[in-house]
Amino acid sequence: VFNFQQAIEFMMKALITVSKANPPRTHDLLELAGLLGSIPPAQRMVLDELHDVSVPLRYPDDLDEALEAYTYEEVKRIGDETEKLLQWLKQKLS
Repeated sequence: VFNFQQAIEFMMKALITVSKANPPRTHDLLELAGLLGSIPPAQRMVLDELHDVSVPLRYPDDLDEALEAYTYEEVKRIGDETEKLLQWLKQKLS
């Protein structure tokens, strides 16, 4: 799940860079989204979810608890939603 957050972060920073701006030094997906303008509600949901889990999953206090919270089905769902958001962001690059 952490890698999904990273993929979204880097794609958003690429879009900001293409618009001739330097992306801020942040991992805050919501801040980056604000710089890109309007994001459809369906894609916004995964942004909200990934925003809340990026640091706790990178540095979990309790790895077992983190692993229990993210079953295969949950990770697959988040991955599918991340892919949709990446496709939407990629269209903005064109």
